[in-house]
Amino acid sequence: EARKPHNYADLLAATSWQDEAELNRAQVDITSIIKSLRSKKTVDVREVYDQAFNAYLDGKWVRCKVLCHLWMERFPSDVVVQVLVEFLMKHNFQCPQSWQGFHALREK
Repeated sequence: EARKPHNYADLLAATSWQDEAELNRAQVDITSIIKSLRSKKTVDVREVYDQAFNAYLDGKWVRCKVLCHLWMERFPSDVVVQVLVEFLMKHNFQCPQSWQGFHALREK
C-alpha cells in the first residue's frame, strides 16, 4: 500500500507521470487540458473536472491520475480532488477488477 501523502507536494509527486508512454496510456492531450484550465469560460474548466471524475468512475485511473495532477496544479486548494487522489494512491492508481464505479464511504 502506498504511503499516505503529508502535503500538497506529495499529492503532486504521486500524480506525476513517468514518461510519454504513460501519457499515451492515459489518453490525455496535455496541451488541450491546460488550455481548458486556463480558459476564462467556466464550462471549459468544468469539463476538465468532469473528465477526471468520469475517468475515476469508469475505472480509467491512470487517466484520472494525470487529469487530477493538472487540476491540482491549477486549483491547489481543491480538497475533493485531493481526497480522490489519496483514495487512488491506496490502489497505486490501478483500478481493482471488482470496481463497480463507486467506493463506499466508511469514514466521516
